[in-house]
Amino acid sequence: MTHAQTLDLRTQALSNALAAADVPVPTVLVVEEAASTNTELAALVDGSDPQWRETSVLVARHQSAGRGRIDRSWDVLPNSSFTFSLHIELDLEPQAYTWVPLAVGAVLAEALGEALGVDVGVKWPNDLVVRNAGPELEGWLSMRKVGGILVQRVGTRGVIVGVGINATQNAEQLPVPTATSLALALGERQSSGLGDGNELLAGLIVRIINSLRLLERAGGDPRVSGLYDRCVAQSVTLGTSVRAELTDGTILFGMATGLAADGGLIVAGGDGEELVVTSGDVYHLRLH
Repeated sequence: MTHAQTLDLRTQALSNALAAADVPVPTVLVVEEAASTNTELAALVDGSDPQWRETSVLVARHQSAGRGRIDRSWDVLPNSSFTFSLHIELDLEPQAYTWVPLAVGAVLAEALGEALGVDVGVKWPNDLVVRNAGPELEGWLSMRKVGGILVQRVGTRGVIVGVGINATQNAEQLPVPTATSLALALGERQSSGLGDGNELLAGLIVRIINSLRLLERAGGDPRVSGLYDRCVAQSVTLGTSVRAELTDGTILFGMATGLAADGGLIVAGGDGEELVVTSGDVYHLRLH
């Protein structure tokens, strides 16, 4: 069965929705297709047109060669996902930028829950997941991935936040069994919940901008800004037994107990020793 609904993201409609939210985004563009919104927005920011160096958003109705963390591919069907990148300049010390993807994940989980009533959390470090979305699968328990976040630095103060969220796909249109979509999570409510997508997308963009400005006003301190507590609250990883596969090939087993000062995942091994995971894949083995 195929969902009849598709998204209808348009430049003017999205601009109007952002203007109604009273959050200035001077440059907004929805394109029919992009290989990767992060790559193409980075090129625009680095180009000759100065408008892109302000707060700007690039949205693709179809992303043909998107990439996720650790250079994984992220491909979507046309008009079926929220695929966008936001450029924003922040006055932060270099170490504070490690909190950007975690903060974005937390506020997007909050926003989707409030807007749609979908139980979304964050699987460390940057996977948006729907809780209790199906039978248990190895490494994911009953969670299913609905979206991901990829952040990159540009220039001295700029950051590009790339987001991909599965929206209208049915089960047959998803690439892997561990994935889901907002439509599947909504079930019978999906036709009224997503609409054409422009207002929902504007709300997500506003949440991201507001959270990053909050971090900026707090001098880059996630605790002072309140974002640390929000990251902890939205985490589905903390309090679970995990297997962490690091990028250098090391494999760790232990309990995910907290977030380190740099946003890394604190894993306590069986001997009580705590290690901080800063990159790699984390698989959930069982709830604590």
